[in-house]
Amino acid sequence: MITIPGSMVQLPARALATRSTRSPAAWKGMHLTVELYRPVEAMRVASSQLGLVGDWFALGDWIETRSRYQQVHALPRHGRSPGHASGFLFQTIALLQAGTIANVGICGPLFDQVGGGLQAEFLDGPFPTFRPIDATWVDYAGHA
Repeated sequence: MITIPGSMVQLPARALATRSTRSPAAWKGMHLTVELYRPVEAMRVASSQLGLVGDWFALGDWIETRSRYQQVHALPRHGRSPGHASGFLFQTIALLQAGTIANVGICGPLFDQVGGGLQAEFLDGPFPTFRPIDATWVDYAGHA
């Protein structure tokens, strides 16, 4: 098991030599390059169903309001639709397969967002599988 730098989240993975990233500013601090030895669920959001397939995935706990998710995963605010607080309207659970090679770490502050969420950047290996979530994601929050 590998612990994601700056967090307490562990992944079923082994460390590899660090590979470059497509966006150095996307990281807060260092990132690790890992190879998964078991599948890992992640979250992917997009403004269109075509955008659900991509290289960046949210790891860890994603039970948050839509706007909080947008903040900690440093997602852009453009592309808003009437009645929607963010530019993403589609969500899916992605299964990153065993053998996936990815950079993992903490999101840096981009797009005027704070960052701080955990992320994976897909680099190589088996293509992730996707399971769409048929739900409306809102900005309601409460406390018990």
